[in-house]
Amino acid sequence: MLDVHTISLTDMQGHACNSELTPKNDSPCIGLFDSGVGGLSVLRALQHEIPWADYIYCGDTARLPYGKRKPETIVEYSMQASRFLIESGAESIVIACNTASSVALNAVQQAFPETMVRGVVEAGARAATNATRSGKIAVIGTECTVASQAYDKAITRLAPGTKVRSYACPFLVSLAEEGWTDCDIATLAARKYLEPLFAKFAPHKADCLVLGCTHFSKFANVIQDIVGPEVALIDPADCLAKELAPNFRLPAEEKSHRTGTASFHATDAPLRFARVGELFLETPIPRESLKQITLDNQ
Repeated sequence: MLDVHTISLTDMQGHACNSELTPKNDSPCIGLFDSGVGGLSVLRALQHEIPWADYIYCGDTARLPYGKRKPETIVEYSMQASRFLIESGAESIVIACNTASSVALNAVQQAFPETMVRGVVEAGARAATNATRSGKIAVIGTECTVASQAYDKAITRLAPGTKVRSYACPFLVSLAEEGWTDCDIATLAARKYLEPLFAKFAPHKADCLVLGCTHFSKFANVIQDIVGPEVALIDPADCLAKELAPNFRLPAEEKSHRTGTASFHATDAPLRFARVGELFLETPIPRESLKQITLDNQ
């Protein structure tokens, strides 16, 4: 029987932001949140780069997907999840959701000035500008991420003159949450989205595609087959993990003796979260490490 706990949280008033804070380096504890299981790909990347850290993951499965929500709603949900992570012991927060990173990063940083808060968008934008040779970058994401133009703005700020075109792919999120990421339906859906996106660059072709939603990493093989090997796929999860690793240094002798822990929290359907989430984490999720929570202000 799954051990289910319910926690009720309230929001927190914003304060001045200090986004350059460095987290504690002794036994670091990193909190992550996403609307569902997609952010587990970010956790997987972080565990690879910083295996000695402890992790707390929050999947807001009761209110997914965030990509179709109003920006104000996404900010509210992000504040609630962040406060839960901090109260649970997280010293740093990773917004493992492109949608929330697009519209809520600044608000969360301002609300929790003593906590280092990072999102995936800036890391993905930096990797894309470093990877492109033609200066033509395609981006796929949720409706909210695309509407916010977060990647477009971040990329052109880093590399003025770059041609960026974005396309919303909401059905891919639904497929990912079902675990249908490598099948005929996934191929048909991805092709339906990608062909009109790449047509926007005609007569030339983008040579870089940003997977601007954490759910999309599991479609990488399908997408690569469609766009061809000459197009570089950018997974912001891997990029962010590599950028964050220098902030969490431990002496070599401590690294070799310490393996971090991970706890998991879902706001609905925890058993389903574990079943599908294992596809993204690429390792089993121990049922004793999984708890059900609520983030509602009630």
